[in-house]
Amino acid sequence: MLYVKPITFAKTLTKYLTMAKIIEENIVIKVSKLVKTGSDESLVTNDTVSALEQVAQELLGDSVIVEVEKA
Repeated sequence: MLYVKPITFAKTLTKYLTMAKIIEENIVIKVSKLVKTGSDESLVTNDTVSALEQVAQELLGDSVIVEVEKA
């Protein structure tokens, strides 16, 4: 059985836990269209949102998590 001093283990664990952090950036894409009064059309479909997410993921790489929200 391997015995490691508790203080040594705690220092090692702290070292690895403090080395990583999350960097987050937000990008806003605003879409507008001039329409007649009373028009209730959607400019961005769910397929478009999905396509934008896929393009961003491909451009940024697999190590980045891409989340797209329709507001």
